[in-house]
Amino acid sequence: MADVYRAQDVYLDKEVAVKVIRLDHLSQAEYAEGMERFRGEPRKMAEFRHPNIIKVYRFGEVQGVPYIVMDFVDGGTLAERLGTPKSVHETVRVLRPIADALDYAHGRQSPVFHRDVKPSNILLWSNGTPVLADFGIAKQPDNSRDMITRGNRLMGTPEYMAPEQVLGIVGPATDQYALAIVAFEMLTGRVPFDRTNADTPLGVAMAHVHKPLPPPRSVNPALTAATERALLKALDKRPEQRYPSVSAFITVLGAAAGTRREPEPWFVRWLPALGGRKRIG
Repeated sequence: MADVYRAQDVYLDKEVAVKVIRLDHLSQAEYAEGMERFRGEPRKMAEFRHPNIIKVYRFGEVQGVPYIVMDFVDGGTLAERLGTPKSVHETVRVLRPIADALDYAHGRQSPVFHRDVKPSNILLWSNGTPVLADFGIAKQPDNSRDMITRGNRLMGTPEYMAPEQVLGIVGPATDQYALAIVAFEMLTGRVPFDRTNADTPLGVAMAHVHKPLPPPRSVNPALTAATERALLKALDKRPEQRYPSVSAFITVLGAAAGTRREPEPWFVRWLPALGGRKRIG
């Protein structure tokens, strides 16, 4: 739906990315849909203040063509680094900040559900820090069912769509499922369902609804039973059976591999009893 250009912002004196809607291949209906999505995306993103959500600097229109100016993230995408299984430690290192970003979006006064979490929307700075991008089909709760298609396009990416999203319902657990699919792909080298499982994109999406997931250890026998259990809970077809938050899933996944968050030193917990001194640094 859009092209992204690397550019120099003469006002900020820095490299930026400029996202511009494509006009050359769109029907009238697709153009109207694209304009609606494109105009809504920066308004959502401009409200965010999180280090792992891409920063938007400005947006507007020139001669009827909308544009968004945002950070130019110089390390490419997670998708470009996939293809072979990664360690649980590396998977947790990359996905924990994205989980925190999703929980931040879900926990706002006006929650936002991303609906398109996938490796190509996880960008990486050159130092390896990940950021979440592309809120073009993000949704806020309105108690209504979504259409899963508009025109000839699925509203989401079939390989990463939760069963309830395919059925037109979204919530925090929807993004958790998608991130768990990303984790599955990082740990095994492949997604559970793709065009080898179905003839059409919609068929791939429906596989998430009706087909059992392949056990992760059947794809990568090097995974532990605890890692497999963590994945399968986050990938339960029933959203209420998943973890209470996206970060809770990543914490359990990390614990399964012995990569728990480092606890605070004992004296930090005792500071309130020692006069209420605040921690600094």
